[in-house]
Amino acid sequence: KSPFLYAFNLKQHTIKSYEPNIHLPLIISFDFNKEPMTCLIAQSDNIRSLTIFDEIQLSNGSTPEVCEMIKAKYPDWLGRIIITGDASGQSRSPLVRGSVNHYKLIKTGLTIRDNQFRVRSANISHSNSRMLCNSLLQNAEIRVTENCKGTIKDCIYVQVDEDGDIVKTASQGAHLLDNFRYLCDAQFPDFISKPNKYRQ
Repeated sequence: KSPFLYAFNLKQHTIKSYEPNIHLPLIISFDFNKEPMTCLIAQSDNIRSLTIFDEIQLSNGSTPEVCEMIKAKYPDWLGRIIITGDASGQSRSPLVRGSVNHYKLIKTGLTIRDNQFRVRSANISHSNSRMLCNSLLQNAEIRVTENCKGTIKDCIYVQVDEDGDIVKTASQGAHLLDNFRYLCDAQFPDFISKPNKYRQ
């Protein structure tokens, strides 16, 4: 086994705190697990930066409950939110009734328009995601604030097996790492294929 984020460096990639900029949208990444439901909240102030400054973990929670927490914490950003996350949230789920999926609940709960979603039709593979995330850690400006303790823990400790797949255990579900991966993919979808686009 080896670390998923072998390029993650605690000194280089963590900062004490971050005050979100009212003029920039929030980028929110969802992972739809019952135990816990998680999301990460980030901002980007230039084409090659991403600062993750808040994490929400809700035990036995639901998507509408997470949306309520976001609205309560960030009322000034409603209408200026970009949503990404687990592609499987687009399919019907036993956690959600009828034909409604998680993203429809988010669309309603946070009053999001279709053009504010950045969700793939299928999730990026673990190996491609690993290559992208580590390339970003080495070549872009990726920061996580110290209050995001679960995210930092996942960034340090989550490992991959010999096939490059993330090792998930009961004690380490790697959900916040998944949020991190979806954020990186949404913000830098062609970083590997078009690196010049991200040079300032």
